[in-house]
Amino acid sequence: MELRIVVRRARKIVLITLFLLLILLSVFLFVIQSILDGIGLQYTIESYASVGTVYRSDAENAAFTPVEEDVLALLAESDAVQKIDIRQTLSAKVHGMENVPSYFAVPQTNHLVFFRGTVLNQMDVPADASVSYHARYATVRVDSILAGQSNWITKGKNVDVAIIWNGDPECSTTVGEEYCFLAHSSFSSALGMLDTLLYAPNYTEESVAGYEKIQSNYELYHDTVLPVPDSMSGEEADAYFLDILKSRGLDPYIQEIKELDDVFTIRQTSDMQMLIPVANEVMFFTAGRGIRPDDSGKKVCVISHELAAQQKLNVGDYIPISLGNGCYTDNGYESGFPAFGELSTVSYNTPQDYEIIGIYAFSSFDPREATLLFGYNDIFIPTSTETIPPSKNTYPYTLSFCVGGPEYNTFLDTTVADLSDMGYTVQMSASRWEDVESTYEAMASRRRLTLLCAILSCIAGIILYVLILLFLYRKEFALRELFGASFRHTRKAYTIPFAVSSVIASVLAVFAAYLWYLYRLVPQTELIAPGRTPANAQILAVLTALALIQMLMTYILILCLAGHSRRKSVLRLLK
Repeated sequence: MELRIVVRRARKIVLITLFLLLILLSVFLFVIQSILDGIGLQYTIESYASVGTVYRSDAENAAFTPVEEDVLALLAESDAVQKIDIRQTLSAKVHGMENVPSYFAVPQTNHLVFFRGTVLNQMDVPADASVSYHARYATVRVDSILAGQSNWITKGKNVDVAIIWNGDPECSTTVGEEYCFLAHSSFSSALGMLDTLLYAPNYTEESVAGYEKIQSNYELYHDTVLPVPDSMSGEEADAYFLDILKSRGLDPYIQEIKELDDVFTIRQTSDMQMLIPVANEVMFFTAGRGIRPDDSGKKVCVISHELAAQQKLNVGDYIPISLGNGCYTDNGYESGFPAFGELSTVSYNTPQDYEIIGIYAFSSFDPREATLLFGYNDIFIPTSTETIPPSKNTYPYTLSFCVGGPEYNTFLDTTVADLSDMGYTVQMSASRWEDVESTYEAMASRRRLTLLCAILSCIAGIILYVLILLFLYRKEFALRELFGASFRHTRKAYTIPFAVSSVIASVLAVFAAYLWYLYRLVPQTELIAPGRTPANAQILAVLTALALIQMLMTYILILCLAGHSRRKSVLRLLK
């Protein structure tokens, strides 16, 4: 009987279905716009937020001095600080992939290179009364690499060597003669050389102790330029030199250098946007994107442009990473590589495939820059409590905190003052919040307006829909009342048309709104806030939930008004 009523009065069901469809579409569009505005607001705060770290004001080597726990607690309790990222460091191996030649921050064992070469030209540096050492710069043709990362220097190419010595005996070299060198890669801003300069130091034992070098490593610091006998050449000269190295107990370092070719430094982070170099645009992405909070626990990584170019890797490729059970610390600097003249102690897990989602590069690179302290062999992966134990120390270069634009001045007036009293200096990236503050306020006002419109559309639309429904089907309701039917039966005169119209309207509205979101709003949102668009399943869930809430509210209102209609005269309902 109820279905006959719906079919017989088809124009009525079409009318209320179309009306309800318009109501749902208006509510959906306002809600979706409000969601996207919220994403835009958050993205604006994040994009124009200021990222910072803290240093001990009285520390001589502040970048490598641990941050006290009281300072971390103060930052965590500050209302102006949005979030904190404390990066964990791990040593890792990527089997089958050679790392990039890169001197960085502190000398490391993989910077050692033992080679044979011919001096092409040389120049002594004038003695300076303020220093106790002598220096000579020489251009050397590399004839043979005996031990060392093969891509530091290539056989047949020239390399610049800085020979430094102290004490009375002069380090003598002659142009055209062949020598064996014990050297390590270095960086010279004075010479403008990176990755092409090698140091061959010849220090006395007393001087090594004065430099606080490990005493057992003295063999690495003396007799580092050895003449090749005139009667020897080629493989015979190499064997002669290797015998000398063995007699000095340097075999472990020769093996160590080979073991370090596929070692990298892993930086675990929750959000690469919180790296100060990224915030200051010194470090940027040439392809893909950085690690985001929603990557937590995923097997994804971000590598350097130099590594990607050397290994011919692209976004979407996979690399097998074996995470280590720790890292190495050299005077406060954490790295995946042992300190210069030390040997490996970290063990590595079974390799797992990580997808490359981004490639980073530096607009300028100075390995001594205290706020940078990231290098070409750093691989970034998301944080994961499953494999990484908590770090014993937090250093300024492993700590970042984010202050949203609206809270920037409050942070300066409150938290910074407290940190200063605790003996810390705050370093912040540029905020530029004033450039977007007016836009942010306008967007926030629009979002409040769309939310209000969504609520009013929902409430007003439900009331009008119910009133129209009751008006169109009042006679069917009255006839049932006239024949003495129970309320459970009479209310079906309203609820059945409601059920049919609401289901049809909800399905059409969800489908239309989803298509509008997918093909119209998503492309626009990706241009404004890339990577922040909600997943399609989330939007479908929101739309479905809104439709169900509307149906429930409408059903309750219909029952209430239907009960009120029973108290009216049947004749009035039949008019």
